[in-house]
Amino acid sequence: MRLFSVLTSMTESSPISFTFLNLLSLRISLIK
Repeated sequence: MRLFSVLTSMTESSPISFTFLNLLSLRISLIK
């Protein structure tokens, strides 16, 4: 999950990217 933390830290300054990352992680959790 290191890549996920890097993405999170990169998108902290961008609300749009942060929202997209949340949706993406939600989709991943639904697939698993």
